[in-house]
Amino acid sequence: MKMPPGTLLLRALGALLLLTLIFPSGVQGIGGADSDSRPVQPAAASLEYFEATAQNGHVGLEWQTVSELQTAGFNLKRAIVSDPAQATQINPALIPGHPGSQSGYYYIFEDRSGLAPGVTYYYWLEHVDLSGLKALYLDYMVSATYTGPPLPSSPVVQATIVDGGVRLGWMHLPENTSYQVWRSTTPYFTPGAPGLSPLAVIPAPTLFMYVAYTDAGSIGDVAVNYVYAVRGANARGVSTVTQWSGEFDFALVPGQ
Repeated sequence: MKMPPGTLLLRALGALLLLTLIFPSGVQGIGGADSDSRPVQPAAASLEYFEATAQNGHVGLEWQTVSELQTAGFNLKRAIVSDPAQATQINPALIPGHPGSQSGYYYIFEDRSGLAPGVTYYYWLEHVDLSGLKALYLDYMVSATYTGPPLPSSPVVQATIVDGGVRLGWMHLPENTSYQVWRSTTPYFTPGAPGLSPLAVIPAPTLFMYVAYTDAGSIGDVAVNYVYAVRGANARGVSTVTQWSGEFDFALVPGQ
């Protein structure tokens, strides 16, 4: 007996049953550079949208599902050409779904791995069902041109006197990966000028938003007065100085 492709012949309770496998539009199986994607069952996970946006320091990816009846999770694939067969996975682990949901969920992911400024990246979303079957949503290819990390910024610094030294404090700015603390005896000096080197290089904090540095033993000598400047730094360079802070020592002479 001849049957059309995609038709299974099953025998149950002495009767012959015909089961035709129909896959949903927009959900297709395809093998990528590191993929074993295949079609999934209809209504496994319906998408409302999938978007990519170039942002400061990363590409933002977001999607909304309508339902996730058999969804274990999602993977994200990326390539520098509009060919899903060349795409590789960028999420280190499966992005968990919400199996059994009939209302859908909102997802967001930040791609920060190996991006080069000026390059356009193409993205695909891969569905993984509860049995491990994978499928790419080929109708939802999106792209974004990465603009690179933002320029570093100089913080607003507050200087105070503590235990014979000068304490500099400022709020962390997210575009900075580190801070350079400079010191000179010349007002409005230029960091990086000949003969000058950073007094300290402080990595950006990971837990707290406030950064502080203390220059111990820097006060008390009336012959030496220090001026300080703090610059933000990241992969694109260092910020310009917009503020100088200083301390001034002087002697009190009775009768004068």
